[in-house]
Amino acid sequence: MHANEQAASRSDSQHSFSVPDSIVSDRHSGHVSIIDVEGPLTAERTARAFRDRVRDLLGEGAKNFVVNLTDVESIDSYGLGALAAAYNWITRVHGEIELFAPQPRVRRMLERLRLDSVFPILDDERQALQALGVPQWSRG
Repeated sequence: MHANEQAASRSDSQHSFSVPDSIVSDRHSGHVSIIDVEGPLTAERTARAFRDRVRDLLGEGAKNFVVNLTDVESIDSYGLGALAAAYNWITRVHGEIELFAPQPRVRRMLERLRLDSVFPILDDERQALQALGVPQWSRG
């Protein structure tokens, strides 16, 4: 079973939004919304799906987010813009956003643009959830 599928099976709820070659889905652990992105976070449609999901979750009252980049093999200016927009919206409501497990190519891009000083980039979901105060027992 794929790591994201295992994690999703532990979650209280899950929503999925598909665009060609990419899937943006979410699940929850405690007070944190986990957004899983599979496929490239490129092109306007994929970035829009990500932005729309963050905006919807904020509208539902979510404030704290972790973004799973494990299965994102590439990111472009649309994807970077979507992350920046999410950061602005989330911090405006006094929430937090963290990224975890980017592939080396994506991590290098984030570091080259110094976005690692804006977004905490952690190695795995457990670290990201702990950083946002989710106790281990509430993760399913």
